[in-house]
Amino acid sequence: MKLAVVGHVTYDMIYHEEKPSGWLLGGTASYVAFSLAGLGAGPWLVSKVGWDFDSQDLALLSSVASQL
Repeated sequence: MKLAVVGHVTYDMIYHEEKPSGWLLGGTASYVAFSLAGLGAGPWLVSKVGWDFDSQDLALLSSVASQL
């Protein structure tokens, strides 16, 4: 099982204390993260996430994907 995590968020320039950089960039930010399973044929688990997605969330989704 391969895992694809896709997110799309839009924010104005605001300060956010929980983010390492402190600032969320203005405009539109798009990001795609793939698990170490790599890109290829076969089944995929796709999750759309919000701005607060972090490495702990990726670890949880990866764990779920490995059990499917």
